[in-house]
Amino acid sequence: YILLGLIIEKVSGLSFEEYVKTKIIEPLSLTNTGIIENRKMVDGLANGYSTNLRTSEKAEYINYYQPLSSGNIYSTTYDLWKFTEAVMNNKLLKEEKTKSIFTSGLVSYGYGWGSRDYDSLLAYGHLGAMNCYVGGITYIPEGEYFIGFLTNDDNTQRYTVA
Repeated sequence: YILLGLIIEKVSGLSFEEYVKTKIIEPLSLTNTGIIENRKMVDGLANGYSTNLRTSEKAEYINYYQPLSSGNIYSTTYDLWKFTEAVMNNKLLKEEKTKSIFTSGLVSYGYGWGSRDYDSLLAYGHLGAMNCYVGGITYIPEGEYFIGFLTNDDNTQRYTVA
């Protein structure tokens, strides 16, 4: 994802932050989504924690310029739902490009979206974690179900939750 972010910057002539803002965040009205950077605070952003049965420790400082496009985006479950809906309804990419995301032939993970089988129901999604933040989205086309979760505890069992 770091390489992808650098490619986006080179091809578009924009910073990764500006590209995401003008091509995704603003057109989709994602009002609680953005790029985290070291120089500005994000109001309402929860602290990350590393927990176990006996302790809970605040996450260590992270230089958000290091992960670049591989982990410096914040959002809410509502905005993740709006983003997922936009992807599924071809609002970001043309229909044939969107379809290629899910039919890439890359086994069960292609172009950032994993495919899963939940009791014979096909689902798409992505799980992620960084610096004590954990989250995931799952979309089930049959019934148009969206399941999203975000947590600030690195001990969250993301595969079980998803």
